Amino acid sequence: MRKTHPLSAKLGVPQKISYLLIPILIIAMFITGICIWTPTASFGFCQALLNGIGGPMNMRILHYFLMFGFLIFMCIHIYLANIEGLAPSKLMFFGKEHGGLTYDPDRHVIDGEDALEA
Repeated sequence: MRKTHPLSAKLGVPQKISYLLIPILIIAMFITGICIWTPTASFGFCQALLNGIGGPMNMRILHYFLMFGFLIFMCIHIYLANIEGLAPSKLMFFGKEHGGLTYDPDRHVIDGEDALEA
């Protein structure tokens, strides 16, 4: 409930929740993928899950829905990361960092030089 903007708190509540749920989504995709993969589908653990879900087709449908959820998250994530410029992608793929932008909470503006824009 402060009026100042903390520079360390960069993530909002929806971001924190999604970053906590993504590892769970990935683990669920892995487990469902192992259960529908033919070489491992006969394992006891996989057979129990397949019978609990209702068969291989239901497991495959669950696996596909989890995959589509992950793909939608990734598309939104890439869009939001690059909405104000391509600096995050340039840093990730080419190792080029920006010139050190900072947020001024008194004026509600971003200060600093951005070497990538020049």
